[in-house]
Amino acid sequence: MKNNIIKLKLNVLFLIVSIILFLSVGLVFYRSVKIAVVYSKEKELETLSQETSNKIERFLFERYGDIQVLSESPILTKNDIEKKLKVEYLESVMKAYKTYDYIAAVDSLGEVGASSGKGVGDIDYKEWIKKVSSGETYVSDFIYIPDEKVYVIYLEAPLKDSTGKISGAVFERVNCDAIKQIVENVKFGKTGYAFFASDT
Repeated sequence: MKNNIIKLKLNVLFLIVSIILFLSVGLVFYRSVKIAVVYSKEKELETLSQETSNKIERFLFERYGDIQVLSESPILTKNDIEKKLKVEYLESVMKAYKTYDYIAAVDSLGEVGASSGKGVGDIDYKEWIKKVSSGETYVSDFIYIPDEKVYVIYLEAPLKDSTGKISGAVFERVNCDAIKQIVENVKFGKTGYAFFASDT
């Protein structure tokens, strides 16, 4: 009888120890899996964030390249070119990229010589003439246009005549729809969201 009781106690003790050991191993495994899943998700989101950032940076770099090409174009820098030809040139750029609200070429006083698109004069762009008078390209921050309820970016570069003297400027208003589409294509599930913001 005593042997049976001892065996029973040993079996119960073994069962308890086995359960505790099983639960301990299970808990450690659960925590390890959870840490691995969280780490994997963080890396996935980090990669997605970097890819999105690169797309936006590439988009803005292309716009910067556009303004450089425009500022060096003989069609805009030469005074003997007809206004009609200048307008057609600007319109062709607008159609090719479909990301500009307007592009305009102005003289040193800020008077518009040729333009394409709508909205020229929505902001006091004449102030920017001073910014490019040293020959540098100006890029604005994201600017909110209350009347249109949109965010835009302005780029401006100097126009130089044949002697190298700055005779005016060309500027473009970039709508942020393309950036918005890049951001909206980022999916974080049902509860997450993405947005872009200035770091200034």
